[in-house]
Amino acid sequence: MKKMIYISVFIILAATAILVLFLLSRGSSAEESKADISTESISDKVADSASDKNSQSSSDENDESSSDENGTSSTNQSDDNGSFDPRSYAERYRKTVESQKYIIHALGGMNGTDKYINSIDPLRLIYAEGYRLFEADVSFTSDGKLVLAHSGRDNIWTKSDWEDRLGQDFPFESESGSESESVTAYDKHLCSYDTFMNFKIQKKYKATSFKELVIFMAEHDDMFVMIDGGERSYQDTKTFYSAILEETREALDELYIESTSSEENNMLNDVLGRMVVGGQTIEMLNAVKEVYDFPLINFYYNSNDKREGELCKPIDFIHYCDDNGVSSFSVSKDVYDQITAEELEKSTLMSFVFTVNDPAEEARIKAYGADIIGTDFLWDKQE
Repeated sequence: MKKMIYISVFIILAATAILVLFLLSRGSSAEESKADISTESISDKVADSASDKNSQSSSDENDESSSDENGTSSTNQSDDNGSFDPRSYAERYRKTVESQKYIIHALGGMNGTDKYINSIDPLRLIYAEGYRLFEADVSFTSDGKLVLAHSGRDNIWTKSDWEDRLGQDFPFESESGSESESVTAYDKHLCSYDTFMNFKIQKKYKATSFKELVIFMAEHDDMFVMIDGGERSYQDTKTFYSAILEETREALDELYIESTSSEENNMLNDVLGRMVVGGQTIEMLNAVKEVYDFPLINFYYNSNDKREGELCKPIDFIHYCDDNGVSSFSVSKDVYDQITAEELEKSTLMSFVFTVNDPAEEARIKAYGADIIGTDFLWDKQE
């Protein structure tokens, strides 16, 4: 009997041991399985994270590829729809010239006496009268900001610029003399941007920054503005048009602060596409083209004694313009005599003759074949 009891106890203990071993084995397998699952999940997350980083890196590289070395958006590309086409601006420009009688000199004269105002005040009024072609003088202040003001060669403000055009006292003892407290650039007789913006031009009109002109152009997309930077050296021309480009971009960034980069880029191209730019010499035109691919280039036809040798004859001037993508030329009424006009008007270039304020003189110049008369006051004499 005892023997049977001992056998039963042994069997029970053995069974219990086997059961314990079985359970331990199951637990170990579960832990290994759980560890495998956990490891797999971490691997997936690492792979996903790496994928996200690669995707972001690729996106960043794409963004960088559309930026210039200064980190600003490239301005000479079309948008996704290819809407920026320089040729379209040439077509719009020509159609506008065909529809207009005048280009308004220095943004417009007032009262038959006030000229070289370069202020947004007459611009608003004359635009409302239906005019869409304007010319504006642009120059630097002493602290390197662009304003609407006439200047001499390489941005010098002469005594006449101060007194006759700005309507301010000349703040120097002489044109080569010492400066007053309010003027901070002795060599070029300039004032600071803040000083300029506090002027009343000719005691009546708002002093206007270049950025204000840009904003007006952005809000009125059917107008064209001829930029007159005066006579400049090659390097000074590059500096000038680089500032034109940068301040245009800055003005639009401020105006369209909530726009996408693509929308701002299209607006930048549009405003720059409606600026008629250029200069008085071949080196000025070369400098302009190095800064930006402006679609509308204007070349000033100078007097015989100032015109470059390779442009000596009108036909040489025409050939140069045809070979270098020039859209139009401007010329002084004193240079545009009948013989010169006959030669120049044989080309397809659009012609602008400045500055005419007498109706009889206007009729004579139009008879010579000029496309557009540049005027201060004739716009106000139309019925």
